[in-house]
Amino acid sequence: MWTSPRRTVLAALAGAAVVVGAAALLLMMDRTDLLAGSPDSRITLPPGFTLTVYSDDVENARAMARGDRGTIFVGTRGAGNLYALRDEDGDHVAERRWLIARDLDLPTGLAFRNGSLYVAAHERILRWDGIEDRLGCIHLNDCKQPLGSHRDRHEHIGKGEIGEEAFRFIMRDKRLVGVPKILETPKGTFRRRPWDKINLDTLRRLAEK
Repeated sequence: MWTSPRRTVLAALAGAAVVVGAAALLLMMDRTDLLAGSPDSRITLPPGFTLTVYSDDVENARAMARGDRGTIFVGTRGAGNLYALRDEDGDHVAERRWLIARDLDLPTGLAFRNGSLYVAAHERILRWDGIEDRLGCIHLNDCKQPLGSHRDRHEHIGKGEIGEEAFRFIMRDKRLVGVPKILETPKGTFRRRPWDKINLDTLRRLAEK
């Protein structure tokens, strides 16, 4: 974090990318080299500025964008992941990290406008509407691939590798009461019934005592 009496510069030092207002600048400094000594030891700063680590938990960071509520969105180069970072207690260090998407093809063009996050990933542009409202929610879907496969292939609730019991714990956990939950299962019908209705009925059944 660079600070001066007039402005603040957020830095995610994982690769590293810097946001100055709405513009993104790339430092492209190796994380291990930078963190080997004092953060200030490798960079010359203007008078009145200081440098501290905002987050060192995003490997291979390439580009960043800042949301309206201060969320820092980070696209990674080699890993192809998209993260969100948030400083929740005002100490200029990110306490929370969310993995928004993985296995993208160079998600290194980021922009935030009117509540939506735009990400340019090689041959396509992705958009997440209301993204800052959705960070505190739970996405519900089973998975076709086993744990450790690093492949996110959605399946209907209870029909995949996760199984019903895990969703039973989620639906009955008192700590998660009131937390928004988004159904992210395959669409279509089964015996003329919409899969969305089937999955919702399954979740309601699992929530019952």
